[in-house]
Amino acid sequence: MKSIELSGCIDNALEIKMTLGDGSSGKVRPEEIINLLFGDVAEIDEDDTKFSTLDIMKTDFFIEYQGQFFSPMEKLD
Repeated sequence: MKSIELSGCIDNALEIKMTLGDGSSGKVRPEEIINLLFGDVAEIDEDDTKFSTLDIMKTDFFIEYQGQFFSPMEKLD
């Protein structure tokens, strides 16, 4: 994980922004971070179906090169 930030509260929902690694080391899923912060956020309904109370949205994808983040569409020299 690179960073995590509480962005605000919109319509009684917390907005959390995370920058997560996707390489062979340091890879983490957003659900794992949320569970560490708030406990298990999954619930069981009357049919014993497990569902999440989270809405997770991936908003961008970056390549890290020499400590900086770049769009995959940018040419790196």
